[in-house]
Amino acid sequence: MNFIKMNQTNGYIYVRNHPSYDVDDACKMGKAINIPERDTQYATGEIKRGYFEAVFEVPIEKIGIYFININFLYNIK
Repeated sequence: MNFIKMNQTNGYIYVRNHPSYDVDDACKMGKAINIPERDTQYATGEIKRGYFEAVFEVPIEKIGIYFININFLYNIK
């Protein structure tokens, strides 16, 4: 895995895939301050490892609004 340099002024919105999501043709979208740390949190509960499909760096003060807008746009499709 290529680690992303963490930035105190930015946060991250991510899309994560895992084999167990395939049954429902789903993925996980979340937000985090530290992507490598978030990956290790997932790893403790995964027998077969999932992976980050995409990671978007956004200003920390706007992470909530970006997250809501992305989630809304995805759900109206």
